[in-house]
Amino acid sequence: MSERPPAPEPLPHPVVDNHCHLDIARGDETALPVEEAIAAAAAVGVARIVQIGCDLPSARWAVEAAATHESLVAGVALHPNDAPRVASLDDAMAEIESLASAHDKVRAM
Repeated sequence: MSERPPAPEPLPHPVVDNHCHLDIARGDETALPVEEAIAAAAAVGVARIVQIGCDLPSARWAVEAAATHESLVAGVALHPNDAPRVASLDDAMAEIESLASAHDKVRAM
């Protein structure tokens, strides 16, 4: 595991990270666990994080993560590059719409 650089100085005002993929980082052996990533962000002034799901598995994960972690909200979508890989685009979009309305912490679609 590589050594991480030191954390930056805290920001002068709270900010929102408007696009992250904590689910992708989880699979990397050098990535922080989600709880640690959220805590590290909070320590430097990132008060809210928008977790983006850009395919069905990551959209499901984003909704679950937002429901579980107070500082996370979710955005759900089907990335255009992934659309050709789904068996039924209509079914996939219907699930994205369902996920978007499933929880009040889903803020973007």
